[in-house]
Amino acid sequence: RSKKVMAYEDENSVREQLQARGYWLTQYEPNSSLEMPAHFIAYNKHTKEVVVSIKGTSTVEDCLTNLLCKPADFHGEKVHKGMLNASKFIVGRMSPFLRDLFVPLGYKIVVTGHSLGAGTAALAVVQLKEEGFEKVRCVGYATPPCMSRKMALDAGPFVISVSHGDDIIPRTSIRNMKALIVGLGRLHEDYHEESITSFYETLSKNHDESLLTNQLFPEDITVEEGDLYVPGKVVHYVKNGNECSGFLSDGTFASLR
Repeated sequence: RSKKVMAYEDENSVREQLQARGYWLTQYEPNSSLEMPAHFIAYNKHTKEVVVSIKGTSTVEDCLTNLLCKPADFHGEKVHKGMLNASKFIVGRMSPFLRDLFVPLGYKIVVTGHSLGAGTAALAVVQLKEEGFEKVRCVGYATPPCMSRKMALDAGPFVISVSHGDDIIPRTSIRNMKALIVGLGRLHEDYHEESITSFYETLSKNHDESLLTNQLFPEDITVEEGDLYVPGKVVHYVKNGNECSGFLSDGTFASLR
C-alpha cells in the first residue's frame, strides 16, 4: 500500500505497514481539526528518507478546510486559503524536528498526501524550500488546484501530482466550478424536463462524453483572476481493463482546465 493510504488507518496498522518497508513511525496524529489535518512522520535509516504523510478529507472539519477556497496572498501569488493555513500548521510542527534531527544526517524528506493532504503537502514543501531545506520533495495523489499558474509551474522541480482518469478533485478549479454552474443553468433554460431526461438517456446509451462537455462546459467561460492550478509535474494515468497507461504534463493541461 502507498504511504498516503496508510494515513487513513489506525496507529498499529500504520506502524506494521511501515515497518514491513523498513520505516519507523516517530509521530502519529490521527485527529484533524479545522486547518489542522491528521498526519504521521516516519523514517528509514537505510535509505535515509523521512516521509511526512498528510491525511485527506475525512471529517467535517476537513470539509470546512476545503471550503476555505477563496485565494489567499502568498508572497505575491494566490493559493488556496484553507490548504495554506493547513500547510503552515504542518510546517510549524515538523520543521524544527526535521531540521534538528534529520537534516544534519543527510536525510531526504518526502511530503505526501491525498486530496486535501496532497494540496497541503505541496504548499508545505514550498515553505520548506523557502526555509532552506534542500532535499525535500512532494508526491501528491489527486492533488487539487491550490496554487497560481506561475507558482504551480515553478513547483515542477520538486512537486509531482498524480491524477487518475477523470478524478474530479484535480479539476475543482474556480474556472471549472463556474463553467459547471453556468452550463447547468443553460441546460435548464434550453430543455424542458422531458428533454433533459432524453438527453441523459442518450448520453448513457452512447457514452458520448463530448455531448456532455458541449452542454455543460461552455468554451466561453474565461479563466478567473486568481484561479488556481494543480502544482508541479502532473502524472496522468488511466486504467483500461488490465492495462494502465500514462503521460506527463503540468497543471495547464487542457483536461484539467
